[in-house]
Amino acid sequence: METSRYNALSAEERSVIESKGTERPFSGEYDDFYEEGVYICRRCNVELYRSDAKFDAHCGWPAFEQEIPGTVTRLPDPDGVRTEIECANCGGHLGHVFIGERLTAADTRHCVNSISMKFARPTAGGQYYCDKGWEHFNVGQYEKAIGFYSIAIEHTKTGPWEGQCYHRRGWSYAKLKQHQQAIQDYDQAIGLDPEYDLAYSHRGQSYAAIGEHQRAIQDYDQAIRLDADNELAYVNRALAYYDLGQHQRAIQDFDQAIRVNPYVSEAYNNRGIAYSDLGQHQRAIQDYDHAIKLNPDYAYAYCNRGMAYMDLRQLERAIQDCDQGIKLRRRPGHRFEIGLCRSLLRGEPSKAQVDQG
Repeated sequence: METSRYNALSAEERSVIESKGTERPFSGEYDDFYEEGVYICRRCNVELYRSDAKFDAHCGWPAFEQEIPGTVTRLPDPDGVRTEIECANCGGHLGHVFIGERLTAADTRHCVNSISMKFARPTAGGQYYCDKGWEHFNVGQYEKAIGFYSIAIEHTKTGPWEGQCYHRRGWSYAKLKQHQQAIQDYDQAIGLDPEYDLAYSHRGQSYAAIGEHQRAIQDYDQAIRLDADNELAYVNRALAYYDLGQHQRAIQDFDQAIRVNPYVSEAYNNRGIAYSDLGQHQRAIQDYDHAIKLNPDYAYAYCNRGMAYMDLRQLERAIQDCDQGIKLRRRPGHRFEIGLCRSLLRGEPSKAQVDQG
């Protein structure tokens, strides 16, 4: 394991964190310590436990009823009886976890060596935790982000950051496809700030994801009322209209999105799809051309243009475009659509066609 990127440790710290030793009971600095803040890994500085999860188990070591989600790994101890816990980020030894002691409502005790942790006091209350949540959100660690936003909400009750914390936690839930929970948080954010245009826009996305397109459109309407240049709201309202079979209204919204930002290749590609569905294949091809000009690696635009050429019976050009799409995008998530494109060109019925027909 590479250790140069971790904090330097003393010999005593290494004996516990790397060699899986145990400090003497009642000797650690955090055994009888209950200040408000976060306990972080001494080796890599990742946040592990919130102070409000700490309790006095009278065992001689710091005890926590739960970790910050995703930060602690459990594995069988070599003694064959206990369960070891270690930092999920660096693998540093923390201690052991015990279940069934009935000491707390969670019925779980993380028994952690003080020497495995450091204590961090929040510098700005709820804003500190909200910022930490945003850091984790931006690197795709949505469960960790939710944990920090939850702490932030507790710290910012009636404060200026509360609406933002609810919105960002909802956005994190949405990234995990937990849209009902996301909607609940967006509701809270909008209740605290009825002019929160981004919360309306994101709530609309979650409604659309669960098939409630009319409610999604209502939210996009509100977002656009609050910000007439909300490109995201125009694009998403267009997609909602498209899913409802209202292609002309979808095209009108794609037009608006392009007016606001003429450099978004997805808006041209999606408008091209709507034109194709209406049989306006030449106009669709113009949009796919524009999407590809903006993003020469846009595999979907190549495949969609290939389908439009196929509908115009220009099969050689169709094959060239689909081949280019296949060349550009070979990730597993794209193979089915690209494979569908080629099977249609060969005149073969695809499973998707049968299911839809």
